[in-house]
Amino acid sequence: MINITRKDDIDAFFLCHNNAKATLEVVKKFFEIYPNGNIYLYCDNGKFNYQSLTESYPNIYYKHNNFTINPFAMPVKRAMSWASIFHHTCSLSKRKYLMHLEDDVWVNRRVKARSKHNMLSAKCFSYAVFRSKAYQNIIRYPSLENMSQHYGGPGGTIFEREIISKQKLFNIYNMIKHFCQARRLWSDQLLTLMIYLGQGTLGYHKYLGREPDRDVSHSHDNKIYYGEPLTREDRRLVFCKKYNEIFKKTFPEEGL
Repeated sequence: MINITRKDDIDAFFLCHNNAKATLEVVKKFFEIYPNGNIYLYCDNGKFNYQSLTESYPNIYYKHNNFTINPFAMPVKRAMSWASIFHHTCSLSKRKYLMHLEDDVWVNRRVKARSKHNMLSAKCFSYAVFRSKAYQNIIRYPSLENMSQHYGGPGGTIFEREIISKQKLFNIYNMIKHFCQARRLWSDQLLTLMIYLGQGTLGYHKYLGREPDRDVSHSHDNKIYYGEPLTREDRRLVFCKKYNEIFKKTFPEEGL
């Protein structure tokens, strides 16, 4: 059951890659609203290293993956890697609730939500997985192809951390192998499956929009910073001195 008041702090899981400007804006917006929250930030083997962001934002737990997960259409090995770092985040965090951040998720104000469910999401039909909320669906269906569309686990999804952290990775891996026999998994689908595996349920969060709308607590699909270059001020924030040298070598035409 979810009961989030505007006094409650939340933590966030965030897998980023090479949209440095978008990543930075998401981090800044989150900490403007949740200065006491934590972001578990993983760079998916991208060309940017965000370690020095922890100097300005000490509530960032950062890890730079030396392999690429790419959370879209994941085969077994990549899906297991994504599930592993997601489960690790849920085990590290001490907050009751986590948010699934992505490069296009903006937090506009503190979340207030009450629900009988364990995960709240906007309708995301293209990534939908289950209509029924029964745990038995994990075993009953050999693939996702014939599942009715309902809710997925896209960016902005909020869930109870312990639904994931109390699970054994062995069981999650077996579930992934089961579903990947028929098709590859997106992270949205995999998060949904992990919630069901923990015998949790999904519900709709009316405050989650899919546009940069200030009238909702947080929104998804805000891609205006995708491909935008870092400003001089951004670079000083993202890169400490040694990473400035890396940046010069990687992007000599940009300068600092």
